[in-house]
Amino acid sequence: MVSGGGYVYGYGRKPEHLRWTTVLEHQLFAAGTDPPGVESVDDAAAGKPGRSKKQATGVSTVRFEDEAVLDPTGQPLTIEAWVRSDKPNGVVLSHGAAQWLRGWLSRTASRCSVCTESELSQIKGAGKLGKRWHHVVATLDGEARMTLYVDGKVVASGVSKGPIPKKPAQTLQLAADEGGTVGDYESPFGFTGLLDEVRVYHASLTPAQVQARADGREAAGATPVLALTLDEEVPSSTTDAHLAGSSEAVTLVGGHLGKAYQFTGAGGGKGGGAQPAGTNVEHKWASDVPVYVRAMALADRQLVIVGPPDIINEHETFARLSARDTEVNELLNRQNSAAPASRGASCW
Repeated sequence: MVSGGGYVYGYGRKPEHLRWTTVLEHQLFAAGTDPPGVESVDDAAAGKPGRSKKQATGVSTVRFEDEAVLDPTGQPLTIEAWVRSDKPNGVVLSHGAAQWLRGWLSRTASRCSVCTESELSQIKGAGKLGKRWHHVVATLDGEARMTLYVDGKVVASGVSKGPIPKKPAQTLQLAADEGGTVGDYESPFGFTGLLDEVRVYHASLTPAQVQARADGREAAGATPVLALTLDEEVPSSTTDAHLAGSSEAVTLVGGHLGKAYQFTGAGGGKGGGAQPAGTNVEHKWASDVPVYVRAMALADRQLVIVGPPDIINEHETFARLSARDTEVNELLNRQNSAAPASRGASCW
């Protein structure tokens, strides 16, 4: 890090990777010298209040704490929600980083992804959901079979590498994935639209049970570990555990059954001064650079960085590894040999 002219310049993980994630991307950034929650000298002199110590991330979402009852380790799983999407892309539910289950929507279809020990498995339905209510269910059974249902009908199936083998690093979240991804989308991949009647089961619902839920009936013999009607301002589970989450940038509106939560996507934008998710530090600017920065210097208004070259896109490379693409090994070997600067360094 270097400082000068009222700014601090640094190089480090992108905010969405400040918590542990499989992919760790870095960026060059500039920030003000006043720490979050502390008045600047100018603000104090002008009688302006300091910034809040708890700043919003700008992501429209619901988050749950690390609750033992939600731990999916070794469990068959089902995630269920009534969904009305106003935009074609976005995560419906996410839980975890290197070990996770996610249900999400892409521009063309509903999808479910499972990652176990950094091995990615994904199934994809056919056809757009459109801007109307749909009942979406994803299951993972005890034999690692994945099934995706829309409105009670199977739209995709496949086999994963197995159940989630250990407790996920990130907690359960609706309508966004702030914990970092290994799928073909960028965090937080916020959902825009309405969610209602969200449930998580530590069981794989049968086709008959899924059809019952799509018809508005209970799934006989199945008890959810999380059941959210989303009828109240505080997102609270109706299960015996009575879990309560926290919401940010959501609106209570009319839903499929009673009320629903309206989500607005990532929010915050990428404009100057927007606060990135995962940090309270307000970046003045941030930029990807083709260098693993090992040293930097500031001369007047010129910032100089030096380090070995950064020649890989981590998200793309990890996706290729998960797909067992052996040709990516040559690229990894090149990056590995370049890292200690044995082949020289770049000045940028």
